[in-house]
Amino acid sequence: MTVILRPAMAHDSIATSAIMNAHFQSVRWMPKFYALPDLRGFCREMIARSWVSVAVQNGEVIGFLARHNNYVHALYVTLAARGQGVGQALLARAQGEATALDLWTHQANSVARRFYQRAGFHEVESSAGHHNDEGLPDVRYYWQRGAKHV
Repeated sequence: MTVILRPAMAHDSIATSAIMNAHFQSVRWMPKFYALPDLRGFCREMIARSWVSVAVQNGEVIGFLARHNNYVHALYVTLAARGQGVGQALLARAQGEATALDLWTHQANSVARRFYQRAGFHEVESSAGHHNDEGLPDVRYYWQRGAKHV
C-alpha cells in the first residue's frame, strides 16, 4: 500500500468531512448531532488555516490529521484503511515536526486511547466532558520527544 502524505487543499474538505461523518455514524456512544455540511465547514476552516495533512492512496484521501502548533485537533482514517498504518504515518509525521504534542479524546474511545498510548502518549488529565462539544467524558494525552514513560 503506497500512501502519500501531503498538506490538505481546499477541495479535500469534502473527503475529510466524509471521513469524520463515517466515524461519528459508526460509533454507538457518539451523539448523532453533527450534520455533514457542518463537518464540511469545520474541515474547510481547519484546511484554510493550514492545520491539515492528508493521507492519499490511489488519488483518494483515506485519512487526515489536523494540528495547530502542538495541539492535535483531529485524526481520522476511513473505516476501510484502519489498521493499515495510515493513522500511524500521519501521527509519526506530526511527531517528527514537533517536540511535543497534546490532544483530547473521548474516554469511551478505547481504540484511540490504545493507539495514542502505543505512539508514546500518556494520560495527563481527564474530565467529565468539559473539553468536547458532545459533553462526553474525555482524556487528555501528551507526548514529548525523547521522554520515557512506563
